[in-house]
Amino acid sequence: MHPREAIEPREAPLARDEARPVDELNDATRGRAEQVGRLWAVELRAALVNEKRRASGGWPGTLREARTHVAISLIPWLQSNGQTAVTSQQCEGAARLVYASARKVWLENRDPEEDD
Repeated sequence: MHPREAIEPREAPLARDEARPVDELNDATRGRAEQVGRLWAVELRAALVNEKRRASGGWPGTLREARTHVAISLIPWLQSNGQTAVTSQQCEGAARLVYASARKVWLENRDPEEDD
């Protein structure tokens, strides 16, 4: 077994009737989740620059943090737009979109690595 395989869990195959969490989100919710992720990356980068630190390397965020962004940014937006019930699968799908969007923006805008 490759050492990396030991620390990275593999996803179990989906049953035919089991949808991926992101598939349960409508287009507006997907767009809002991506917007939340982009804002997260931009704000994190700005905070680092403000502290005179380099915004370089891999995306520093975590899926746990993405779930928090869903809870504080996306769910209130959904509720204000008439969606009072949100399933745990929808929250997880939204968190994965938030994370992927933030990671993409970070990687596109990170500072180049310095040569030692």
